[in-house]
Amino acid sequence: MATDIGTGTTITFPAGMTITAEILNVSWDGAERGVVQTSHMGTTTWHTKLLSDLADPGAFEIECHFKGGEDPPLGATGTVTISFPDGTNIVGNMGVRAFAMNDPLEDVMTSTYTLEALGAITLS
Repeated sequence: MATDIGTGTTITFPAGMTITAEILNVSWDGAERGVVQTSHMGTTTWHTKLLSDLADPGAFEIECHFKGGEDPPLGATGTVTISFPDGTNIVGNMGVRAFAMNDPLEDVMTSTYTLEALGAITLS
């Protein structure tokens, strides 16, 4: 992936999961595998470990300008495509797990949607 600025990032939502607020930030907490400790009574000096077979694809936080009058589609699921200005895409089945909003004094109101990846994601 080339170095680029995020201006121009877009998100394509399936029907029933539409979020029309203006996007300010997209962050991904990353995918990870669990760690299984395999140490036993005969282990010496250092714990022994294995990476688990299953990976957690993580979640995406989408920060937006708050748009009142638009009910957050909590629980909605479907294929989401996040497209970055350099041509990189993240595609996966996701669900809207959480919604929060912020109303600071003398500043722009924002909202945050948390999209939980529900299985494998593709980064291309």
